[in-house]
Amino acid sequence: MSTTNVNTAAFYRYDPDANNFRGLALRENAYAVVRIHSSFASVAPEWKEILLEELDDSPPKLGDFPSLVDRRRIPLFSARAWDVFKSHLSDTAEALPATTTKGNRLFVVHVYRPSDAVLSERCELDRFSDGGVRRVKKFCFDQTKCGGVLMMKLPPELGGDLLVSDKFRRMAEENGLEGLLFTAVPQLD
Repeated sequence: MSTTNVNTAAFYRYDPDANNFRGLALRENAYAVVRIHSSFASVAPEWKEILLEELDDSPPKLGDFPSLVDRRRIPLFSARAWDVFKSHLSDTAEALPATTTKGNRLFVVHVYRPSDAVLSERCELDRFSDGGVRRVKKFCFDQTKCGGVLMMKLPPELGGDLLVSDKFRRMAEENGLEGLLFTAVPQLD
């Protein structure tokens, strides 16, 4: 593969801004929510709407991408955010209904189609002593597979992080959506 086809797209870790926006806690059905993060199959047919608790000890404003306490890598979208992204994510993700204890409508966004845009064999990896991947230190992307990607879930063997593209960032900003930090993931030169 030519080096001109790698690492020109910007990607960011899905990282809710828990310091400036209200956090949420799982009130019920916690196992179902945690299980879907490692699933690469649709779960919509068996999903039952869940209740999330709005935490009173966090900032008062509920953003468009609330942080799920202890599970920040599981994406939550406001109804407004899902309206912006749903037509762009319909073949890679599904919106699973949730409601907060204060009546706010949200969606757990389950990215069920893995992306092959990350060239794992060329990434710089931080490994556990048993050889498993702790985290990706520097990414290498196949640019030919990044064009239409808005969100991608890394496979468990690469740590399972959720990444969003620069197009996702631009769409969020253009639509006034708040609550995500956009810190670019490091890439190999």
